Amino acid sequence: MSAETDTRVKAKIESQANATTEAQADTQTVARANAEMIAHAHAGPCRQAASAPQGRREDGRMASRPCSAGCLTHLIKAVQALPKMEVSREHPVRPTTFDPTRYRTGRPIAVGLSRQLLKKIHSGMAVGAEVAKILSAPEGNGLRWHQCGGAYLQVKDIFIKINKLNGNRYALHDAEPHRKITLKLKKNTFFIEGLRERLKNILTVGLGGRKRKHPVDVLKEQTGFTEESARRLLSQYHFPDHGVYSEYMFALDVEQWGIIPPWAARYKKPPRTGAFTEEIIETVVVLNPHFALHKLKLRLGEQLGEGGFGEVFLDADDNDYVIKRFFSDNNASAIAQHEAEAFQRYYGEQGAQVFYDEKQTPYLRMYKVPGQTLNALAPGSLPADAVQRFVDMLERLTRAGIIHGDLNAENILWDAESKMFFPIDIRNIKHDYFSCEWDEKLEMNETGENEWGEIIEAVEEKIPPSPDQSD
Repeated sequence: MSAETDTRVKAKIESQANATTEAQADTQTVARANAEMIAHAHAGPCRQAASAPQGRREDGRMASRPCSAGCLTHLIKAVQALPKMEVSREHPVRPTTFDPTRYRTGRPIAVGLSRQLLKKIHSGMAVGAEVAKILSAPEGNGLRWHQCGGAYLQVKDIFIKINKLNGNRYALHDAEPHRKITLKLKKNTFFIEGLRERLKNILTVGLGGRKRKHPVDVLKEQTGFTEESARRLLSQYHFPDHGVYSEYMFALDVEQWGIIPPWAARYKKPPRTGAFTEEIIETVVVLNPHFALHKLKLRLGEQLGEGGFGEVFLDADDNDYVIKRFFSDNNASAIAQHEAEAFQRYYGEQGAQVFYDEKQTPYLRMYKVPGQTLNALAPGSLPADAVQRFVDMLERLTRAGIIHGDLNAENILWDAESKMFFPIDIRNIKHDYFSCEWDEKLEMNETGENEWGEIIEAVEEKIPPSPDQSD
């Protein structure tokens, strides 16, 4: 090999290593692949430049003299001498797909899409050309990857962002009309996951729950986010210090839908201020259980409802809260504490707190959950994918480690602004479920599925008929 060629090879290797370092990627993998490509490209001219061919191959064609051993040895040593770079565990580099200026390694994987799924795909779901140009070669599941970690599925000539859920389950996100399509990968083909399959997944996979995480940690687990970018995104919003629409709810929405939730737009503005003018119906002096000598005043506003365990009032001092006064009962304290703990698991540690008056009557102060009960909704007021959004709520409950023991149409609220269902009067029976015998588990599963079926029927009654049904 000439000294000039030797210099060009070294320069090309160093150039590739520097470029990938700037991209904060796995420079060692990329540099090695590039060096192997250079070696392969270089070997050809060397063979052609050899003085004479040596013998014939089995197919009868002339075989060229191989490149000198010293030439290839030099290339191998150059690759091995590359500095060790720290590999990014968050966003490992994957081989880049082929075009005239780049290479592809690995065997391309082709995946299919069911006919039903193909009907749901449209050009509005595609990413821009600038993203499509820098995606990797297809990996084991046929997905292509961005260097920042985002996964994409190629459908004909367009690329669509896709999120992994668990196991062989994935989700596509359609900004118009803001819906999520859950998928299952079976035998190298993506299918739309049916409602029955989603419910089965909740029973078989989702009951484990998870510890509530910081919003930054939730976002970091999503493709395309680092800790810095997650904090930067959260810093653009001013969520209320207390309330359902919190940073954590924002992060969960991004996790589930893959986009910024529409309801978050109003929180880019400064938080709402101003004095409350709610009429005070009653003032109750209560004790903080954590500070026995610290007395507080709860001012009860408008009565919002009454249930089997107590009556609910608006907090006259802060309209983002409600106060539930429990009826006198031997188990009232235990019921209040249990409900507070379940509420905190779903809505956050600051979401609920129990107080006691001088007669030891428990008062539960908690976030005011937005929306109307399912039974109170007018016919035709829910979107066409409302059933799927109800299942989204069930999945949120299971991720929080909650099995709702009293789920019915009166204990589910629909918030038209966020287009989300919210559970209330949460009675967590997860401990009972896992401590009972197998036959009792089967009975509880059957009861739960029957309750889900009744709620789904109630949801479907609130969905406007499709054009086909109205004809």
